[in-house]
Amino acid sequence: DTASDYYALQPLPKGWKPVKRGVYYNADLENNSLKIKTDSALGSGKQVFVYFSGKEKDILGGIVIRFGKTLDYRLWVCSTLYKVFPTTPSTATKKVWKITLDRTAGVRLIVFCNGEKVLNAPISAKTCDWPQWNRWTKKIGKIQFRPSIDTASDYYELQPLPKAIQY
Repeated sequence: DTASDYYALQPLPKGWKPVKRGVYYNADLENNSLKIKTDSALGSGKQVFVYFSGKEKDILGGIVIRFGKTLDYRLWVCSTLYKVFPTTPSTATKKVWKITLDRTAGVRLIVFCNGEKVLNAPISAKTCDWPQWNRWTKKIGKIQFRPSIDTASDYYELQPLPKAIQY
């Protein structure tokens, strides 16, 4: 019976946790990158939708990544429109997204897909059309994968940032 071998669950690498939607996870994004594993095909209509919150669970920001005809994104509490990634993400179905908040000069969200930088977005009054964009300047300590809306996130992990970040 080779079917049992084929469908056997593979153990996750150390550090990866299954995504439970609607749960607030402690996630110090000041000192960690958020990594998300997805297994969604382009055109599937699935999406990653993660809120970034403060310790009181107040929504400070977030990111949506849609698997439509193209991969596009929206920065929650910044942009009301979806945008195509400046660098086209990998066409592989299995992806690891690495999301880093950078505050070395203002606020930026940097996104890697399968090791390649696909977004380096400044978040400011100039680049955002939400008047509450400055919520992004507050300390982010929790994340939440949106229930029923996030359909693509399978696993996540927090990866400590090096002391001196080089982008």
